[in-house]
Amino acid sequence: MSSPHTVELTGDGILDIVVGTGIEETDNGSIIALDGSNGTLLWEIPASGEMFASAQFAHLDGDETLDAVLGGRNHQLFAVSGADGSVIWQFDSENEEREQWYQFYTGQFIEDQNQDGVLDWLTSNGGDPTKGPTAPRDHGYLMIISGATGEILAVVDTPDGRETYMSPLLYQPHPLMETEVLFGTGGETWDGGLWTTSIDAIMTGDITDALRIVHPTSGVAKGVMAPPTIADITLDGIQDLVVSTFDGRLIALDGRNYSEIWVMDVKEHASGGGIMDAESWSSPAIGYFTDDAVPDVFTHYVIGAFPMYTGSTSVLVDGATGQVLWICLLYTSDAADDTPCVDLGGR
Repeated sequence: MSSPHTVELTGDGILDIVVGTGIEETDNGSIIALDGSNGTLLWEIPASGEMFASAQFAHLDGDETLDAVLGGRNHQLFAVSGADGSVIWQFDSENEEREQWYQFYTGQFIEDQNQDGVLDWLTSNGGDPTKGPTAPRDHGYLMIISGATGEILAVVDTPDGRETYMSPLLYQPHPLMETEVLFGTGGETWDGGLWTTSIDAIMTGDITDALRIVHPTSGVAKGVMAPPTIADITLDGIQDLVVSTFDGRLIALDGRNYSEIWVMDVKEHASGGGIMDAESWSSPAIGYFTDDAVPDVFTHYVIGAFPMYTGSTSVLVDGATGQVLWICLLYTSDAADDTPCVDLGGR
């Protein structure tokens, strides 16, 4: 589940690879670094859970080699020396800030908050894989952690009391606009939304004034789990957002004021509009597939409702209009139902 990220660790000028390992159903995992020149193992750190997040890099221990922070299941979160794989710090789940801790998602380094000269770590903690699909879930947290020591500098509960699975994003729509923190709430069977707050608000311990910029569909118990994608699709110099919700919508939001530019519901297009449920854990991909200067969107959904799926669909959407240009369905439950890819836009 962990995406491999590259960083120079050995001093040979060749990028090396850091990735998390493990299996969801077991209480073991690891963080490994591979030599980019030949694939040999540089170091490995064992963990007590699957390390499904993806590494980010910063100077944490004072040497010249970048270090890595990576988290995963069973409240596992490590800062690891890039030079030799030694543990700089590990998250202390016995702290008194909260009674219960959950999974750590991919975080972001932020400006030094405690004035110790080291970048600090913004992350989210939530989700409980031990619970059944519709079982009640506890709320998740946004957290700021010392990059130097692993100490909790701030922790806040989600403003709607929902669980969280989304990796938080730093988002600055324009160089003259404030940097925001985007986070998602809700899950496979609980409603939620996409929210924006600030580092300052998290540091105060209160994000009750956070703004929800994507709302759940009425009567649908599904949240926002995939981080949105950032791209200027209005060509006004302000970065906009493309959001894939777990209820099958693809939403383009204007970065100036969060107004909707367009909305595409994949359920209205897959199999001629005959799909009851389509869900996605995937962030949309951005590319130029049409003849205009507006970035377009390629995205992927599974067909069905968690945890029962019958197939998948991939969709190409015109970034300027939200029009579906190309759609491809693959059904795994019955090969006779396979539907070929359909070009709807002359691509």
